[in-house]
Amino acid sequence: MMMLEALFNQGMFGTTPGSQGTGATKKADELKRKARVERFGIKEATSIEDEEKKKARLSRFGSASAVADPLEEQKKQARAFRFQGHKLMAVENWNQRQQLLARLVEKLESLLRFIFTVRFLIYLTFF
Repeated sequence: MMMLEALFNQGMFGTTPGSQGTGATKKADELKRKARVERFGIKEATSIEDEEKKKARLSRFGSASAVADPLEEQKKQARAFRFQGHKLMAVENWNQRQQLLARLVEKLESLLRFIFTVRFLIYLTFF
């Protein structure tokens, strides 16, 4: 990291910390931009066109701050709950946590009953 900072400070990447924003740099960048436009035939977008494109995109996709559909929010929460690693710790409601814990205990008990039944059957077959 220190090496990159040193190279940057020495101007190895084409800019030095003090040269950003100077009139000469801005003019050189503008000339490069114009040369690129002429070379590749790129049409420079005006700010009015940019604003129209932004408005069209906003109307098509909506804004990020818009309130989502409540049904979609519930689906997202349910999916997040299903795929969480530690479900018990993620549940904030005490009743839900107790219900989840009770279901886990029931599953564990049924698994243990199955294991003991299989062990008993194996024991009976050999003796």
